[in-house]
Amino acid sequence: MIAVAFVAKGLSLLAVGAALLTGCAGEAWADPAFPGVEQALGDITVSGDVHNPSTVTMDALRAFPLRSQTVTFESSAGTQHHTYVGAALNDVVSAAEPIVDAAAKHPMLPVVILATGADGYRAALAWAEASPEVSAATVLVAYTEDGLPLEQPRLVVSGDLSGARYVRDLVDLRIANLSPH
Repeated sequence: MIAVAFVAKGLSLLAVGAALLTGCAGEAWADPAFPGVEQALGDITVSGDVHNPSTVTMDALRAFPLRSQTVTFESSAGTQHHTYVGAALNDVVSAAEPIVDAAAKHPMLPVVILATGADGYRAALAWAEASPEVSAATVLVAYTEDGLPLEQPRLVVSGDLSGARYVRDLVDLRIANLSPH
């Protein structure tokens, strides 16, 4: 089956292709930013300023090297302590091959990632925050929490004191290079 990708304002929208490839079978979510477009449960689109826009399935996410992170953060429910297992966000983003100035000293510095949850919650971070070349922090695209599988991955940004950038039910990673091309 042929996947169809729409391009709007330079952003690839591969959720349509994912819906076509899955035959719209099983559970799906609708991206509030793109009404009428559905994606299979567990999938994450990776789009924007990348050479290889894609849909990352849970199986594909599990194929990346496994990472584990125990975190503590404050929430409206009080102090949270959790152990997450997943793929490094840097691995997921790198696989999409962000468009960068390869001649730059640190080409990832002007690149940002906008993570979106199924409920429309969005959080941004610099790609450098997730890169082991620049930061000691671990940023995960988690598929388990405290040993239990998650239906939809969660973005986990260790070091976030309030958990504000922990995006549950992660469905989209939009990459943007903020430097002039």
